[in-house]
Amino acid sequence: MLPEPGHRRGKGSPIVSIEDYQGACVVVLQGDLDHDDQDLLHLAMRTARRSGKQVIADLSRVNFLDVTTLGTLLRPRGPAPWLAGPLAPNPQRVLTLTGTTQVFRVFPSLADALVEPWFNGL
Repeated sequence: MLPEPGHRRGKGSPIVSIEDYQGACVVVLQGDLDHDDQDLLHLAMRTARRSGKQVIADLSRVNFLDVTTLGTLLRPRGPAPWLAGPLAPNPQRVLTLTGTTQVFRVFPSLADALVEPWFNGL
């Protein structure tokens, strides 16, 4: 049986944590991100940007995101956050179809982003 239109599966917060590394502020996201999560996502990204460090959105636990989510990631002033995977099929497809792979730096994993030579001043 399919859920009624507008019915949302019970889901936890899309924000798992905001983690501070030496040169980065990582926003760890999870689950299905859609228009209902945008206020919280915007607040988390704004908080991370205030650190003055490179912002990385860890999408390795994200199964679904919509274009509203991409807009929220791009919304605040300043450079776009780096995205860390591995990306599930839906997020990868949304990034590809919207052409935003040209806007975001996308890394295969958070570890790869954190050892980026440019990031570490090498």
